Amino acid sequence: MKGLLLALAATALATGLITLRLRTAPPGPRVPLLLQCFAFTLLAYLVAYAVTPGDLGLLPGSLVETARLPEALFGLAVHFGLCFGGVLQLYNICERGFSLRVLIEIAEAPGGSLTAKEIATRYSAGQGVDWMLEKRIRDMVARGLIRLEGGAYVATASATRSAKVLGGLRRFLRLDDRAAGRT
Repeated sequence: MKGLLLALAATALATGLITLRLRTAPPGPRVPLLLQCFAFTLLAYLVAYAVTPGDLGLLPGSLVETARLPEALFGLAVHFGLCFGGVLQLYNICERGFSLRVLIEIAEAPGGSLTAKEIATRYSAGQGVDWMLEKRIRDMVARGLIRLEGGAYVATASATRSAKVLGGLRRFLRLDDRAAGRT
């Protein structure tokens, strides 16, 4: 039980740190910032696990695990799962969700409605859909995923491999519009 409780505490700490850092950090790459927060909470979990008693000073004996290593590893697995499968995914959806941004634009519009052209123009606080596309392309160039050759963008070898693997996964999970029969 100690590992689980410490994992929950570490995840709560990660959520707080990530929120604070995202609200105070200047614009720029977010992944290193998020990983730094996670690494700090991972270290905090390990230190807390090492220095606290098995009962955390409050657990009844029936909830104290005597096999410390498996319990510590279980707590780490829970912390990883909650952070990468929960907290970071929530932040990712909020930051990168195209559909979410469209819904926000409509909801914040006077009268709660917009035409498709108005959505494209107002997207992301008036920066527009073209801005978003240009930003994503700049980000992919900066990360070495694509490069400009003769006026057209070309995927790098590693990006092509990733696209094939993840594209196959999308089709398998029926997340790809073509695989789901939608166009």
